[in-house]
Amino acid sequence: MKNKIKLILLNELKKKYIWIVYIISMLLSNCYCKTSDRPHLQYLMFSQSKDFFYTVEEIERIYCVRILDDDEIVYIDPEKYRMRDVLYITWDENKDILWLYSSDIGTYCIFFENGEWVKKHYKECDFDLPLIFHKFVGHS
Repeated sequence: MKNKIKLILLNELKKKYIWIVYIISMLLSNCYCKTSDRPHLQYLMFSQSKDFFYTVEEIERIYCVRILDDDEIVYIDPEKYRMRDVLYITWDENKDILWLYSSDIGTYCIFFENGEWVKKHYKECDFDLPLIFHKFVGHS
């Protein structure tokens, strides 16, 4: 039982450490990368299970979305989102499903299935669209 508690505490500390590293990198990149073409962190948000988080990075007026597991990138969205378009991103409240809305591209969900991360249009997803996204896709 003590080993299990130690493992849980170690995992929580590891997640906090990752959070601190990203905050520091965000601060440093904002200081040194304003005119650079190097990416800098814009957002960081943990999933419902706290096992994953996504980042949105700005690279030459384009947003790039990535999902990470601790310190490893597990999914890179092939889509490049233009900064001039509206982009909303949120984790599902109950599952590790990332929802994206782009005024240019549409609404998608990204989820883990059969050993890999999959991106599908919201109409092809077997999950309930978050209420906040209903107004973007024409639902009442």
